[in-house]
This record gives sequence, structure tokens and C-alpha cells, in this order.
Amino acid sequence: MKKTINANIGGMIFHLDEDAYEKCKSYLDTIKAKFSKVEGGDEIIVDIEWRIAEIFKEKLGGSREVVSLDDVTNMVAIMGDPNSFMDEETIDTTTPTENQPMVKRRLFRDPDKRILGGVCSGFGAYFNIDPWVVRIIMIALVLFVGVTFLLYFVFWIAMPKAVTTADRLMMKGKKVDVNSIEESVKKEWNETKSGLRNAGKNVGSSSALSSLGKLIRVAFGLCFIFFSTLTLAIFIWAMCSPSATIHIDQMHISIREAAGMVFDSFGEKAVAYISAWLLIVVPSVLFIYLGIRAILQFKHKMRYVMLGGFLLWMIGLVMCIYTVINVAEKNKMESSTKENPSITIQDSAIVKLSVLGTDDIQGYNLEGYPIENVNFDIAKNTIDSFPTIEITKRSQGKDKQYAFNMAQKINYFYKIDSNQIKLAPYFMLNKGDKFRGQQVDIKLLLPIGYQVYLAKGTEQVINNISNVQEVWDHHMPEHTWTMTKEGLNCNDCEEDIIRKGKHGDEDTLHTHETNVKIKITDEDGEHEVNID
Repeated sequence: MKKTINANIGGMIFHLDEDAYEKCKSYLDTIKAKFSKVEGGDEIIVDIEWRIAEIFKEKLGGSREVVSLDDVTNMVAIMGDPNSFMDEETIDTTTPTENQPMVKRRLFRDPDKRILGGVCSGFGAYFNIDPWVVRIIMIALVLFVGVTFLLYFVFWIAMPKAVTTADRLMMKGKKVDVNSIEESVKKEWNETKSGLRNAGKNVGSSSALSSLGKLIRVAFGLCFIFFSTLTLAIFIWAMCSPSATIHIDQMHISIREAAGMVFDSFGEKAVAYISAWLLIVVPSVLFIYLGIRAILQFKHKMRYVMLGGFLLWMIGLVMCIYTVINVAEKNKMESSTKENPSITIQDSAIVKLSVLGTDDIQGYNLEGYPIENVNFDIAKNTIDSFPTIEITKRSQGKDKQYAFNMAQKINYFYKIDSNQIKLAPYFMLNKGDKFRGQQVDIKLLLPIGYQVYLAKGTEQVINNISNVQEVWDHHMPEHTWTMTKEGLNCNDCEEDIIRKGKHGDEDTLHTHETNVKIKITDEDGEHEVNID
């Protein structure tokens, strides 16, 4: 059994076995001895330790807890042997190392070339292109494609900032070892010295841009927190509060009742509930987290938080897709049942259509849920010489028989008294029955020459009635209509509601000639008119 020792490397606690600890300690002591008196040496040592910690963390993964001697040997191979480090005098700090091996780039915000948050410069470094190319693309997406500018600030908050030298090297796809870190830090020190000589020239504009960037970041952070918290609060209230109801037509039902009308089993309802929670709650919490991070600017890395949130959201999306497919499967077939109540009417009488009022429906069974899916239409009767009416009850279901049974259960009420037809603007879905797209279609079939008067309120049931003047449905009530050879014609419509056949719409011929012959073709044939 080997002894393990705890060590703090790069701000992280690791468990190393005794051999690994001795070799790692010797390696770090050599590095500290080399760079302790070098300009910028402290930063070099910190960056090297941070890189070593990252290598150990990647090696351990989630399967091991103790760093072994092989892990330390592997780390030394990556970072470089201390005995072969270049001397300070041999390092050219003005030009990058030639033939430096490239490694996989990582996406960071680049603070050195930033204008606001360093997002575009970070993408530029990642794709090895000029940051201004990315900025032009971003502006074009906002102006011409309609991509929201909010996306920039999502990247600003979600992308980590390249803080350490190792971050900057990985952002540019350069190998992170002792030599590259030393070279980069010394180059930065030289640039900093040069920059300090001209600091007064740019301090004003730099400070202004920095302040503007912080102000925008905080503003968007507050917006994220406010709107996400509001969304989360409304959703939790709607899902949990007994007072929260859904208003559909004349129905005021809770989320639980609505789910009971759609789903057959507890398992189906549970899947739907969980998917809703994951799809709404997870992004809301993440946006609140992003907002807090934007305001406080803490350095906690978000990679695993965002990845975990994305995976949970994807699980919710898969469950939602399953729920949609399941509901569609329950409504894939359709069936109907038809009634043909008789109408007693004299030849000269007018059919009068109205809707049932509250007093008219007394005595009917009103237990259940009112559904306002009633559609009334008028068509030409080409079979009978008297008006007839068809009432068709429709429903969907997993098979024809189930759909037919659900259609038969529709509780619809109406009254027909001589030439008076009164229709309810809704039907009742019995409590305990599932909603399967039930609807009631009513068609009045009028022979040519018969008239119908549509009373006030019938706009509740009228559904796209075809007529000669192309009058909109909501303008058809309180007018008398006659069935003609051309179709349904309004007897007393005001000109401002008529869309076709207005005065002035007719074709007019003006001529000063005499002995003119005009040929007119209509549905009855061709006619010739002579004008002397």
C-alpha cells in the first residue's frame, strides 16, 4: 500500500502517491529556481502550475483520484525536461518560436484585441482570421439576416476570458509547455514596457470603452436575471397553483384537468410534466446564472454547468417530441355521425337562423366542458325542393371505432320550430371523456329561390360561408340571403361590406361610333348586340 500526499497545484488539491509527489516536487523546485529571479518569473511559475494542474485533471478524469508516477512522467514529457530548458539569454522575445507545434485551439474571449467583450477577437483567434472579418460578419447577421444582437452578449457571458498565458496560447492553438509560457510572458513584459511609455495617449479611450463594456454587460445581466426570474415564477405558479387556469373558449380549467383531457395514463402525464419543467426551468436557471456571472464577473468556469444544462434540456426536448408523437398517434383516425332533423316550412317563408341564449338551454345536460368548435355553413340544395339541414359530429381517435364512439358522445343541443332554427354556439364534452379534436359541422341546404335570415349573434357559428358578393362572415348577420343559380346572394347588404359586384365594378364600354356590333359571351352562350 502506497502512501498518498495532498498537494496544492495551480489552486487545485491533488492526491499524489509518494513517488509521484517527490518527482513533481523536484520538477516544480527546478522551475522555481530557474524563474524566481527572472523578470515576470512569478507569472511564469503560476501559469506553469496552472497548466500542470490541468494536465493532471485531464488524466484523472472521473475514474481515478490519485496521481501516479506515470502521470507525472507524462506531464514532464508534455511540459519539457527542466534540464533542457533554454537559458534566458538565448530566448528571442521579439519573434515567435519557429516551427512551433500546433495543438487543438480552445475558444476564449481575447481581451488584448477587444472592442467590447472580446467575443469577435476570440472567434478570430479560434478560426485564425482577422477579428475585423468576424465583426463584419456579426454586423451583417444583425442587419440583414435578423440575428438578434442579444446573441453577442450570450457569447460574451458564456465564453471564458483568456486570463492566463496558458489561456492565450491555447486560444491561438500553440503548445503549452515551459518554453512557450516563458517566451510568451517575456514578450508580454516587453510589450507592457513599451506600452507604458505611451500610456497617456490611449488611457482615455481605453477607459471609456472599458466602462461602456462593463455598463452594457451589467445591463444585459440584469435583463437576463429579471426576465428569466419572471418566466420561472410564472411557470411555477401555473404548474403548481390551484388558482391557475387555462381559458379555452368558455372553459376555465387547470393544467391538471387539461392534462387529464389529453392523456390516458399517469405515465403519459408524468412525461409531459417533466418535459415542460426541463424545457422551461433549465434555460431559465442558466440565464439567471449567466446574468449573475455577467454582473459579478466571478471566474468559475461554466463548461460543465452549460454542458449539464444543455443535456438536461435535450432530454426535455426528446420527452416533448415523444409526447407530441404520442398525442398525434391518439388522433390519427377520424370518424363522424350525422343527423338530419326535418324543417317544416311554407314555400314563401324565410328560414330564420339564430343562436340559443341562456334561457333557451335550460333543461339540457350542461355537465362537462363547453367546446366552441361549431361551424355553420349554407350550400345549394341540388337534390330536394325544400330546405334541409345536416348536423355532423366529428371526432378523432387511435382507430375508427374509437373515433366513432367519441363522436357519438358529443352533447350538442339545438331547437327547430317550423322555420325557426336555433343553434348552440358550443357543444358539451362530458366529464371524463378525452379531447380528441371533436367538432360539430352544421350545413343548411337551400334550394334556389329560398331565403334565410341570419340573426345577430350567428357570427359565433358562421364559418366561411361562400356568397356571391364575397361578404365577410362577421358582416353576414342581420341580413337576408337568397339562394340563386350563382350562389347565395344578399338582398339588403350595405355597399361598404360588399367586396364583389359593387357599382362601378361592371365592365363599361364607351364609344362615339355608330353601327357598332358587340359580341357578348356568358354561360348561356354567345349573343350579338347591334348599336345604331
